Amino acid sequence: HPDPELPGQRFGFGNVGWAGFTGVVTGMNEQGIAISEMGYGTQKEKLPGTEPYPPETLEGEGMPFRLKRILSYAKSLDEVGAIFRSSERTNQFVYIISDGKIPDTRAFINTSRTVREYRLNQSPDSYPIPQYPNVLFGSHNHDDCYQLIGKHLGKIDLEILKNEIIPSIAMKSNLQTVIYNPEKLTMKIANANENEVAYKQIYVDFDLKDALKH
Repeated sequence: HPDPELPGQRFGFGNVGWAGFTGVVTGMNEQGIAISEMGYGTQKEKLPGTEPYPPETLEGEGMPFRLKRILSYAKSLDEVGAIFRSSERTNQFVYIISDGKIPDTRAFINTSRTVREYRLNQSPDSYPIPQYPNVLFGSHNHDDCYQLIGKHLGKIDLEILKNEIIPSIAMKSNLQTVIYNPEKLTMKIANANENEVAYKQIYVDFDLKDALKH
């Protein structure tokens, strides 16, 4: 249902998921809003400088359904933030969300009780992961990702992403890998098979703008 605080228009979107899965963990809508998420970890893995985790709860809206609502109704990063803040959150996640129209990106660190929003080029002390100018990232392997981005800063292209950065930081449970181009509304998608992780598979091109014409 439309959020009463947002326009009632519903947008088309591409959901990179699996048969029978009704929520969203990866996707992009026709407004160029592209989402990625990762678990906020456990107390042992928590990010430096962040507050103790509040308890998880089953009373609220699960993350996959919140992300589906974002793709359905958000056309800006401000509206993404409004949905995060107004929803009944159940758990802790880190999100990197882009808007290809501007273009711009923001990071959100959410728990069941708090929503923290971070923008490009904020004070380095405000975001718990070190960043480079005009770059905003989150990773399960912060140190390696930071080093790789620094090595290729200003010249990261599709081949560097596919052949060096992604293989170096992908988790052992890498079920899917998606490379977005929110400005062109395109995605490159790879899914794991029964023997190998996703990034080792052939990437499939998906043109959301073209798909929504049919």
